[in-house]
Amino acid sequence: MANPCEIKAKGKSQQAKVENIDLLLPNHSQNLKPETSKIEVIRQLVAQKTELPLETIENHHRLLAALHLNSISVSQLVIEAARQLDLSPPHSPTDYANATIQDLAAALEELGKNNPQIPQESIPMGVDNWVRAFTVELIEKPLIKSDKKQINREKAENWHIIAHAAHPLLPNLSVLQPTLKHEQEKGIIICLNPHPDESEIDLLLKGAKLSIKEKKPLILIQQGGGYASFARTFYLENRQIPTCVIDIPFHHPNAVNIILSEITATDSYTEVYYDENGKRFVRQLNLLGLEKDTDNPKQKKDLKRPNKSKIKELLLVTGGGRGIASECALSWLFGNCYANN
Repeated sequence: MANPCEIKAKGKSQQAKVENIDLLLPNHSQNLKPETSKIEVIRQLVAQKTELPLETIENHHRLLAALHLNSISVSQLVIEAARQLDLSPPHSPTDYANATIQDLAAALEELGKNNPQIPQESIPMGVDNWVRAFTVELIEKPLIKSDKKQINREKAENWHIIAHAAHPLLPNLSVLQPTLKHEQEKGIIICLNPHPDESEIDLLLKGAKLSIKEKKPLILIQQGGGYASFARTFYLENRQIPTCVIDIPFHHPNAVNIILSEITATDSYTEVYYDENGKRFVRQLNLLGLEKDTDNPKQKKDLKRPNKSKIKELLLVTGGGRGIASECALSWLFGNCYANN
C-alpha cells in the first residue's frame, strides 16, 4: 500500500519511485534490536517516515496533527510496527491516524496481550478474514411429520389470492378463498406465472403492501424461479410477518395439497422447491473452500464444475467498476460464459 502523492521522479532518466519504500518491505526490521521497546520502534519508524531526527520525535506528538502524516502513511506505519513486534496488524489501522505515539504504543501493547504472535496462514494475509466464497445448493428435505399440522376446511379457507385471471392454479386454489365476504382473511397468496418476468412486479407490490397493512402472512407461489429474492427481502424488513416461497410445477397432480401443507407449517420464513416427482428441496448455503486446501476428490470436482448460468441472466457486480471488482467480474466472464458457449 503506497500513497501515489508521495511518488516523485528523480531525474529525467530515472523511474518514479516511492519515498521510504523500505518501510513497505517485510525485512525492514532486520537492523532493530529485539529488546527495543514498542514506543522506540514507533519513534524510529516515524523518524524514517518523516525524515526528521529521532531526538525531535516526542511521545506526545500526534501522527496527523503534529507530524502531518496522512491516513495512508499512518496505516503503513502501524502495520510495519506490528510486523516488527511480531503482532497481527490491527483490522483498521486508519483508526490511529490522529493518535499520539504513546497512544499507539499502548494500543500495540494491548494487541500483544490479546494476540501475541502472528498466526501461520496457508493463504495470503487478509484473504481469510475478509473474503468468503459460498455456493447455494438445493438439498432434499421432506416436510417432517411434526411440521405437518392438521389441514382442515377452516384452516384452508379465507386467503386473499392475487393472480392473473388465466393462472393455471387459480381454479384449484379457489378452495382457499373466503366463502363469505365478511370473513377474516388469513393471509395473502401471490401466484406468479411460470418463469415470471417483470410483468409480475405489480402483483408482488400489491401483495406485499396488503400483507404489511393487514399484518398477515405472505405466500409466494411460482414455477421455475423468479422472485424468491423479493420474498427474502420482504421478510428481512418485516420479520413479524411469516413468509413462504413455494416453487412447484403447476401441473403436478398434488400441487394444491402440497401448497396447503407448506402454508400450514410456515411460521417464519420458508423457501421450498418441488420437482416433477414431488420431492421437496430447500436452499443451503455452503462455504466454498480453496481448492488447494482440500484432499477430497469429490469436493475438488465440485469446485471445478462449470457455471450453469443462462445467457439471459444478469450478473450484478457492486463495490466499484475498477480494480479488484472489475478484475473479478472479467475473470468470471471469461472463465465461465465463454467456456459454456
